[in-house]
Amino acid sequence: MKASLIPWVDGEKIPDQRVRDVFRPHPGVCLNFSRSSLLIGSRGVGKTTLFRYLKETHKGVAVHLSLLTEFGNLTKETNLGPLARDLPKQLEPEIVGKASALLGVSIIERLARKGIAPPCDVLRECLPVRLRVPKQVDYDWCARMKARVASTPSEKFGGLSQSRWLPTLLSGLGSEAERLQGPLLLLLDRADMVPPAFLRPVIELLDQSGQYIALVAMRPGHAARVIAGSELDPVPGDHYDMVYLGVTPYCQEWVDFLLQAVAAQLGQEVVSSAPEDVRTSIVSLSRDSVRTALELFGRVREGTGAYAERLQVALEDLKEKHLVAAQQTLRDYHPDFRKLVNDIRGEVASTSGSIKGPVLLTVEESAKDSLFQTSDRLDQFVEAALRSGALCMPNGQRWSPGSRPREFEIPPLVMWDNGDGPWPSATARYTQVKRPEEKVLKVFRAAGPPPSIFIAYRMGFPESVGLRDRLSDAVNSQPKLSGLDVKDGRVPHGVKWPDTIRERIKKSKLVVGDATGLRSDVLFELGFAYGLRKPVIPVVADAGAREGMPRWLTAVQIGEYGTEIGLFGIVSSIATLLFDPEFSKPPRPPDPVPGLAVWLRKLQWNEQACAEFEASASREGLTYQVLNEDTPAETLIRRAASANFLVVSFDGTTSDALCHYICGAVVSRPDAGYGQRQLARKIIMLERPGGSPGSLIADSLLNCQETAKLVELAKVGEETCTFGRQHRTWSMSPLGKD
Repeated sequence: MKASLIPWVDGEKIPDQRVRDVFRPHPGVCLNFSRSSLLIGSRGVGKTTLFRYLKETHKGVAVHLSLLTEFGNLTKETNLGPLARDLPKQLEPEIVGKASALLGVSIIERLARKGIAPPCDVLRECLPVRLRVPKQVDYDWCARMKARVASTPSEKFGGLSQSRWLPTLLSGLGSEAERLQGPLLLLLDRADMVPPAFLRPVIELLDQSGQYIALVAMRPGHAARVIAGSELDPVPGDHYDMVYLGVTPYCQEWVDFLLQAVAAQLGQEVVSSAPEDVRTSIVSLSRDSVRTALELFGRVREGTGAYAERLQVALEDLKEKHLVAAQQTLRDYHPDFRKLVNDIRGEVASTSGSIKGPVLLTVEESAKDSLFQTSDRLDQFVEAALRSGALCMPNGQRWSPGSRPREFEIPPLVMWDNGDGPWPSATARYTQVKRPEEKVLKVFRAAGPPPSIFIAYRMGFPESVGLRDRLSDAVNSQPKLSGLDVKDGRVPHGVKWPDTIRERIKKSKLVVGDATGLRSDVLFELGFAYGLRKPVIPVVADAGAREGMPRWLTAVQIGEYGTEIGLFGIVSSIATLLFDPEFSKPPRPPDPVPGLAVWLRKLQWNEQACAEFEASASREGLTYQVLNEDTPAETLIRRAASANFLVVSFDGTTSDALCHYICGAVVSRPDAGYGQRQLARKIIMLERPGGSPGSLIADSLLNCQETAKLVELAKVGEETCTFGRQHRTWSMSPLGKD
C-alpha cells in the first residue's frame, strides 16, 4: 500500500480503508481483550488508532463512540470543561442522569442501525416518564429519541442517576448481539475530553460482564476521583483491567514500534533517509507520542535546508504549542509554568552545559499538621499536569486512580532547547531535581482592586433584577472565582449613571447581559462591551425566551438563568472565559474608518432622508454606504460598527436591538483616526414619525450626547454636510483632533 504524503497525526482522520495498513500493535498490549478495560495513555500515544483497528477486526458487533461528541449537548448546556471539578452536589444527579441517557440512546442507535433492537422493558427504566417507549423500536425511533434526550432539560433526568440501569441494558443488548452476529464490543474513546462527572455511567459499564466488553480510553490523571469512586463503584484492577500504552518509551522495543508506526504512514524511505542524529533526536524527544514523531518526521521531510535546521524549526514550533497548552491548564496552580521549567533546565544545564537525557522532578511535600492531612491542591495539580502532558510518569511507572505520585518526568520536548545534542533512548539516564511544594504551587495575586464582571439586567423585571444577586452568590460559591466583584448599573442618587455604567463596563473583565425581550438598554451595553473587546455572555430567563431571538445574537451560546443547572452553566462560562486564554479573546471589533459614512436601515419612511444623505456624502467627498435589512447581520455589524459617521433608524421593531448593539460598539470607541490624528465619531439617530421623541431609543444611548444626536428627518442632509466639513478639515490638518 502506498505511503501517505501527509501523516494522519489524529487517529480520527485515518481513512477506514487505511486503518489496517497504518496500525502497529503497541508493545506489551494484547489485542484479545477478555474483559472490560480502562486504557491509559498520554496524548498522541495511539489510543484512537487502536480503537479503530479493533473495530475493523472484531469478530462480532463493535461500536466506537467519541464521548466528546456524544456528550456535546450536555457540555453546551452546562458549559463545563474537561478539567471542571467544582460541581454542586444538588446538580450532580441531574447531570449524571442525563449523561447516562445520552450514552444509552447513542449506543442503542448504533446497534439499531446494525439490526439489534434493545429490550424495551429495560429501556423504559432508562428514560424519563415523559419520553415514552413503544412496544417495539427501530432505528428511526432511536434517532428521534436521541434528539429528544439531547433537547430535554437536565433536571428531568435526576431520578435516573442512582438506578445503574445502563449495564443492565447493555447486558440485554449484548445477549441479542451474540445471538444474531457475535460478541458485543464497546469502544468508548476520548474520555479525557469530557468533564469527570459525565464519566460516572461510563465507569459503571466497565463492571465485569459476560454479555459485552467495554473499553474506555483516556489520558492519565483525568477523573481520578470518579474512577476510584465509592464502595459501590467498579474497582480498577478488580472488576475491570487497567491497560497502559507507552509505559516504557525508552526501551528498544518501543523505539522499534515508534519507527515502524511512522514508516507505516510516511514510508520506510522517509525514516531511513533521515540522518542518524536527526532520527535519534526525534525518537527521544517524542518519547511515548506517535503523534509527535509523525509530525516531526513529516516536517523534516518536507522542509528545505539541512535536516538539522528543519528539525530545529519543527521542534521550536511543537515545544511552544506544548508549553502554551500546559500554561493554560496549570495557571490556577502556578502563574508561570514556563518559568518553572526554565529554572529546572537552568539547574540541569549548569553542570553539563546542555540537556543530555530525561529529567526527573521530585516534588517535596510541605509538612502537614496531622498524620492524615493531605495536600489536595498538589493532587489536583498533579492530575491536571499529567492529563495535559505538562508532566508524565517516569519510564516504567504507571499512574492509577487514587494514587498520589510525587515523582515525574518533565517531557523531553519541553526541556529541549537549541544546542542540545541527541541522546539515544536506549542509554537514557535520569537527571534528578527536587522542588518543594511551595515552589511548584503558587497563586498569582494581582495588585489593586479585585477583578470585576458587569451584569446588564432589565429594569422593572423582578426575575432579571434578582439575577444579579443569584449570580453573585453562585460566583462566590466557586473557589476558582472567589473574590470576583459583581457589578451592575445601580448607582447612588446624584451620580451621573450613564458615565458610571460605561466606566464599570470598561473596567470589567466580562459582561453578562439579560437579552430576554431584547431590551434596548441591555443591547446597548452588550454592544458597548463588544466594541471594547470584552467577552460577552448573553443570557435569557428560560428556554422559551430563546425563541424568536435574532440569528446574529444566537450565534453566541446563550445561557439560561431560570434553572439551577442553567445558572451553573453561566458561572462555568464565566470561569472559562476568564481563565482559559483559548476562549478569553473574543473576535476583534472593526477599527473605526475616518471618513466612512454609513446609513443603517433604509426604510419606506426614511427614503427621502436617505437620498439626501447620499447626495450630501457624495458632495463632501465622503466614503459612504447604505445598508439594508437584507444585508447579512455579520456584514452589517462589521461595516456599521466601523463607521465614522453613522445614521441609524429606529422603528419599534425587533431590528432596533441590532441598532442599539451597533450604537454601543460605536460609543465605546468615540474617535477614529491614527495616533494623535483623531476625528470624533458621530451617530445620527432617526425615529419613525408619529411617536414621542426618544421613546424608541435606549436611555443609555440618549445620554451619550457627545457622540449621539437625535435629529429630524429633514435635517439629515445638513448633519451630513457638517460632518463632511469636519472630516475635510481633519484630513488637511497635520496633527490634532477635530
